[in-house]
Amino acid sequence: MPDLTRWFPIETPTLHIIGKVDVIISTERSLALVDKCDDARVEYHDGGHFVPSKGAFRNFFRDYIGSFVDGGLQGDVPPPSSAPATPAPSAPQTREGSPDK
Repeated sequence: MPDLTRWFPIETPTLHIIGKVDVIISTERSLALVDKCDDARVEYHDGGHFVPSKGAFRNFFRDYIGSFVDGGLQGDVPPPSSAPATPAPSAPQTREGSPDK
């Protein structure tokens, strides 16, 4: 294995998304990389080795990445488990008793 020590520690903020049932990369191995990062954030999801796509995670990714603009929260956003999901547009409502068209 090549000597990678000159690349560590990583000082850029990093986001690590770890699947709780990932059979490709173990949690221990993922956390070994986290330990090499000075400004690391870790979030877990219930799946495996993939980027989660549920609404709470999509909203979290949007908010997290957007937080790094000048004057932004610099990554200090709520985790996906506590982030309120953006409501879907509601379907047009029909009044009770009106004929369907």
